[in-house]
Amino acid sequence: MKTLIPLVIVAFLVALTPRPLAAQEANEFYQAALDLYQDGDVLLALQEVNYALRVEPDHLQAKALRRNIMARHGSVLEMLAQKKRLESTILPSVDLQDVSFNTALEYLREQTKKATNGKFVPNFVVRGDRDLNEVRVSLQLSAIPLSDTLRYLCDKAGMRYRPDKHAILIEPIPTANSSSEAAGNAGS
Repeated sequence: MKTLIPLVIVAFLVALTPRPLAAQEANEFYQAALDLYQDGDVLLALQEVNYALRVEPDHLQAKALRRNIMARHGSVLEMLAQKKRLESTILPSVDLQDVSFNTALEYLREQTKKATNGKFVPNFVVRGDRDLNEVRVSLQLSAIPLSDTLRYLCDKAGMRYRPDKHAILIEPIPTANSSSEAAGNAGS
């Protein structure tokens, strides 16, 4: 009888071990991720596979799926993360009075750094041959996402922005003339 009691206690403790539940939960997250991935919803699939790996860090199938997602869609996911940072960064105020476009970008860079306590400092890459020091802009805004601020700023300068993997690209808005010129040059 004395040997039976410790065995019962050990069996009870093993039964209470959360490992099988964690494995089951990780499998459920993995299966949801796989279904989402096969349906083409890469972002949600990545989110589910990350949940599976939080619950069960050594889940081999989840690790393989995550590697596959990142190998095939990593740059898109990084661009989406950049876009999310732009949308979630709220600038308390923007006060620009008749400054050059380049000065405005530097101001936004500093305001973003300040608003995020240095966690996000955007890299702006300006494309095109236009001298943006000659383009003057004014903006007065408060409690606004960085994404909207950039959109307003670019609209005023005839530019557009788009998040890229490591930077925010700023380029001229194509016009009908530039499109037809490009088509004419392509045929030459």
